[in-house]
Amino acid sequence: MSSTTTDEILHTPRFSPARRGGYLETEVDAFVERALATVLDLQHRLAASEDARADAEARLHATPGAGTGGAVDTPTRALRLLEMAQQSADAAVADAQQEAERLLADAQERAAAREDAARQAAADVERASRERQAELEAETADLLESERAARLQVHELVRHLNGVLEKYHEDGAGTPQ
Repeated sequence: MSSTTTDEILHTPRFSPARRGGYLETEVDAFVERALATVLDLQHRLAASEDARADAEARLHATPGAGTGGAVDTPTRALRLLEMAQQSADAAVADAQQEAERLLADAQERAAAREDAARQAAADVERASRERQAELEAETADLLESERAARLQVHELVRHLNGVLEKYHEDGAGTPQ
């Protein structure tokens, strides 16, 4: 991955807002800041290793050999120095890759945990909603049955009262006593 691409990715991250169960924006920002700081540190270390290698190469080309013994020793030392600088640069790159992999794995693990928690919360809400709906339906059925029973009782009472009133009118009593 080129440093331009890395810079673009780290300096201009794009996230879409979550509808439900998303991530806290401040936590995402904090994670991106930590990842950016780590990558910048590793890039700085790599650049320092590359500078050391370039300095060693420059010294190799600038130092004239002092006779046969000096000419043999200087290139040998320069070659060793160059090898050490290359090893240092390789180690810095490997460290950067390991750190990037660790950060990515950590982010994926945390994202999976939050996604699982969001799914569980959604399932809990849905289950509670279904349970409450069943309770309300049962209460509604009970109320409808109570209403039907009350209407029957009122209807029977009205019929009974009408019968009593008719009996009084037939007996000619006029008003009940």
